[in-house]
Amino acid sequence: MDWRAKRNLVYRELDIQIANALASSSNLVYLLTYEDQTNESRYSGKIAPNVVVLYRPRGIPLIVYGLLAPLVHRRQLQASSLCRTIELRGSLTALLCKLLYGTRILVRQGYQVSGVIKSVHAAGGTHPFRSRIYSVLMSLYELFMCRMANTVVVESNAHKTHLVSKFGVSARKIFVVSNWVDTDLFKPMPATLKERGRVTFVGALRLVKNVLSLVEAVEGIPHATLYLVGDGPLRIPLEQKLREGNIKNVILLGSLQHETIPLELNKSEVFVLPSLFEGSPRALLEAMACGLPVVGSRIEGVTEIIEDGITGLLCDTNPESIRNAIRSLLSDASLRAKMGSNARRSIQRSYTVEKVLENENKVLYSMKK
Repeated sequence: MDWRAKRNLVYRELDIQIANALASSSNLVYLLTYEDQTNESRYSGKIAPNVVVLYRPRGIPLIVYGLLAPLVHRRQLQASSLCRTIELRGSLTALLCKLLYGTRILVRQGYQVSGVIKSVHAAGGTHPFRSRIYSVLMSLYELFMCRMANTVVVESNAHKTHLVSKFGVSARKIFVVSNWVDTDLFKPMPATLKERGRVTFVGALRLVKNVLSLVEAVEGIPHATLYLVGDGPLRIPLEQKLREGNIKNVILLGSLQHETIPLELNKSEVFVLPSLFEGSPRALLEAMACGLPVVGSRIEGVTEIIEDGITGLLCDTNPESIRNAIRSLLSDASLRAKMGSNARRSIQRSYTVEKVLENENKVLYSMKK
């Protein structure tokens, strides 16, 4: 059967650009979302004419919709030839489509959930027994879904290696497609004045992001101010720590509209992501797209993005190593300028929407065969 005559399913919160790219090579694309029709404005005027959004009917709880979606949208999903997921944790609907209708499934795993759990456990952030059980369950789920999938997409070579060596997944069906950046939104703003000594972090305030070590690192740098953009379970402990320690050079900005983050980045001299575990962190890519020199922890995922000494600096996850890397950049304006320029070029070369869509199309083309 002609591939262009096939119908495709795009599952939950797919970036609109990718939905439209799929629509360019398909007669019809269904975008299945957990949102109900009150959020219709999110897609209005942004999606291709042959992209049809399948909303969650009112009255069906989110917790059970993943199980019921293949029945609620039976007519559309039964006619679909491909189900592409966005994250592994939301792949249950795709699995049911395969079991019920024989639909081929493309499972995208943005990051290794079991790896995050292990990293948080190592940092002392969860109950040991509960963490171990959850990690085992998630590892089994990851293994099962990757074995069941016709194609698996991951964001880093390290993740692919893990699936092959630890889970025994065939390397032939795993493709590496990195995260992407909107380089028209995230770009250098020459008219924006840099704030001397400003260091910025963007991400969830969680143990896996290692923000407590980052705060401790910046405490010991005179004339540096750390701006934390994001929210999460560590916000209250952080506020308490800042208050009790009378720490004045850490500012909690909370969650911001995505469109306002480029301005915050452009006010900064350095961006830092000291995580314990990452896949292909978009916050890091966005900072680099803004022409910022970056500091990132020496972990899988990050080391595939930062070229140490060229586009940024790699460090260990302890406060002293983070502090030394930040100091090196804050003390050398010419180094910051050089690395920031290199970082922007790196993003334009490998992480634009166009580049990622090109790679996505290669994956889809491989599934035609």
